[in-house]
Amino acid sequence: MTVVLDLPFPPSANRLTRHSAKGGKLLSYTNPDYASWRREAEGMFMQQKKSCGTPIKGFFSYHIALDKTRWPKARDGDNRSKAVLDFLQAMGLIEDDKFAVSGSWSWAPVSGCFVQAHAVTKSELESTATSHGKKSKATLISAG
Repeated sequence: MTVVLDLPFPPSANRLTRHSAKGGKLLSYTNPDYASWRREAEGMFMQQKKSCGTPIKGFFSYHIALDKTRWPKARDGDNRSKAVLDFLQAMGLIEDDKFAVSGSWSWAPVSGCFVQAHAVTKSELESTATSHGKKSKATLISAG
């Protein structure tokens, strides 16, 4: 199972929520810029829904390509994956971002953002985890 999707350039994880104090209480709310990004991403998803692939249940790996014209201003590329993975989960394309066993990102000649996610089978996970002769936490998780 694979998911392939074009999205708008994602906001930084540092800009997904905002905080303010009111009456001695700290309030957290969705950043309006993030809400706007989500609406735009949902529109793009609806246009690609039939061709973006099969939803992934369980473990997966992913790669996110970010519009290289945004670099170096938006330098912290790894901060962009949170919004993308949360969006894939909200649209039902991945079961839960906690099942990501590997992921990467790069600056690339794309418009906005391009994401590709692949299902990882239990045997692939165990094979990768023991390739160096050691059982890792991932092996223990998949075996449980």
